[in-house]
Amino acid sequence: MWWHSRTRYVLTVVVAVIGFVGASPATSAGALAAGAPSKHSLQAEIKLLDRYVVTDGNGTLALSPPAAVARQVDPADLTMLLNGLAVANQKVQSGELVITSGHQLVDPKSVGFNIQWNWTGRVYHWWGLQSFFSEYYTLKLEGLYTMGAGAAGICAAIAGALGAAPVALICGMAAAILAFGVGWLMWADNGGGDIISQTWTPFPFGGAWINGQ
Repeated sequence: MWWHSRTRYVLTVVVAVIGFVGASPATSAGALAAGAPSKHSLQAEIKLLDRYVVTDGNGTLALSPPAAVARQVDPADLTMLLNGLAVANQKVQSGELVITSGHQLVDPKSVGFNIQWNWTGRVYHWWGLQSFFSEYYTLKLEGLYTMGAGAAGICAAIAGALGAAPVALICGMAAAILAFGVGWLMWADNGGGDIISQTWTPFPFGGAWINGQ
């Protein structure tokens, strides 16, 4: 059971790392979201809006910021977060997730919920989800993506030698994406593992970022 759970975490990172292209690790405190640059980073916007999340009368979550607050959020980001909240509410209505008193979301089938430093697990929010990787699994992920980047680089070299330019381009981009993801994982790690955060609205329309535990 733990193996299947950890496999899902790895797949989550595959999706998240794809969203890191075009940004520096120094922007890990920010968001990689589609559209025009936000007045605030996506993380800052989420923090700003968090206090205005309420439980609606039908048992789902709603986001109701005052107009003055909404104006501080990039319109594209706000639309993306509202669309993502609709996804979260669908999971609530289907019983996949349950709302707690603090407007957090939990998986009712989860065997435990004990967040601590150097922890492996998943946490759900109104805006998206966070996958926590212990130092052990962070190092495993770094090794996995390093091997993937190497394999993609070999693919690019072979395709280039054979004159298959489109394939070489695709493989080269894959190698760059994986190498960038590994670098960000290493840069963010403070010795206790990493946290991969992503919005309910997936890439390329949503945001994803890495922080250290």
